[in-house]
Amino acid sequence: MEGRFINDFNKLEAYAQELRDTNFGSDVVVNISKDALEQECKNFTCENNFTESFNKWILAVRAKPIIKMLGDIKIKVIGRLKDLKEEGE
Repeated sequence: MEGRFINDFNKLEAYAQELRDTNFGSDVVVNISKDALEQECKNFTCENNFTESFNKWILAVRAKPIIKMLGDIKIKVIGRLKDLKEEGE
């Protein structure tokens, strides 16, 4: 690993050691790859699909005034979260 990745990994390892020291009997293991620490999107197709999906999702409310639009998006998000919660139970 190089530069910033070493620093990020060392921070994670220090936190894991702190957890091991303060929680007797616990066994925290840091098992992480360099890719997990990467912050850039390497798959622009996936990012573009998310954008297109979101734009299609809010298409019906885009013409409304901003406050009403945000309120309607909030209602849709809350409804979606409720559906996901029910699906998980």
